[in-house]
Amino acid sequence: MLEQLLSQFQTTLQSAGMHPLPCEQAVECLPTLIAQFENKPENRAGRRVRRAPRQRVCCTLKHLKRAATASAKAGAARREAHKLLRAIRTFPDFETLEKRASSFIGFQNRTSYRRNEREMRKRAPVIQLGDSLALRRVDTASHLTTIGRRLKLCVAQQDSGYQHSLRDGSLVFWSIQRDGEVVGLLSINADNEVDECNGPDHEPLGLDRAVMLQILRKLNVTADDCEAFANVGALSIFLERPAQRPDATANFQDSLYQAWGWKGRLAVSQDQRRWSLFSWCSKRSEWVDATFDQNITLGEMVDLAAHCPEIAALVREQRALAGLRAEKTTGRRRRQRRPRCRQAF
Repeated sequence: MLEQLLSQFQTTLQSAGMHPLPCEQAVECLPTLIAQFENKPENRAGRRVRRAPRQRVCCTLKHLKRAATASAKAGAARREAHKLLRAIRTFPDFETLEKRASSFIGFQNRTSYRRNEREMRKRAPVIQLGDSLALRRVDTASHLTTIGRRLKLCVAQQDSGYQHSLRDGSLVFWSIQRDGEVVGLLSINADNEVDECNGPDHEPLGLDRAVMLQILRKLNVTADDCEAFANVGALSIFLERPAQRPDATANFQDSLYQAWGWKGRLAVSQDQRRWSLFSWCSKRSEWVDATFDQNITLGEMVDLAAHCPEIAALVREQRALAGLRAEKTTGRRRRQRRPRCRQAF
């Protein structure tokens, strides 16, 4: 094995394109350094070399072969490879050679990692949202950490679990960019829902409702339970409704309330500042809040309907639609159920 590695290193070095003299000196000095190291009493067991020292020698020879290969190619590692190979003749012992060869491999690995990282970032999908805004998918843990540090978010912490979620695919991350600068980060879970969305230092993004709805449409996701989207009224009901005009309006307690209904759901806005989405649950026979932090509570919605006939009519209409949809779904399931076959006894 040792002789084979020495031969491979010599062959690779001769084809590296370096000046012949340092190559010849390296080939001459290398066996001497190895012999001095392996002949040390602590590295021998009688007539044979111990296993661990021999493995160190073989590992170093593999590193030197990689350096010889790198010296024949263009790139950042070429200059470091030349320095290592020319210096072999000057090393006082094998341990020095081993340390320098290991350092070169570390440098080469870091260089390759950075190059691959740049290539992956270039290939990441980009979705344009207009002249200045864009979404760029975050595909590597290193990129996610970099964005987290720039925005002062907890995803920058290695023990936060976000990097693991990115690697196993349980979360998909997209950065929000303005004129090429990252201004926000959002994550999407396996249910195609926005899990989190934050600007710098967990502050709001500062984007209006129309842009936030555009983000949801481009990514084909919903975000009813995400604070950043729910607080500006970017609710799932507006992704499906053909019209954006409210179905009912009412002035109540010095506020303008607007309501939209669609397929058994009800979106309510107070002065375009507070938003909530309610769904009728047929199993529980009650309305449930489907948005983050209940901006407009269920109690407020009931009180509003009690004082505003137009909104009360919309509530009854959507409740009836939800009941019809539930009946159709149940009937469809019953019709699709296959008859049981009698078992022979």
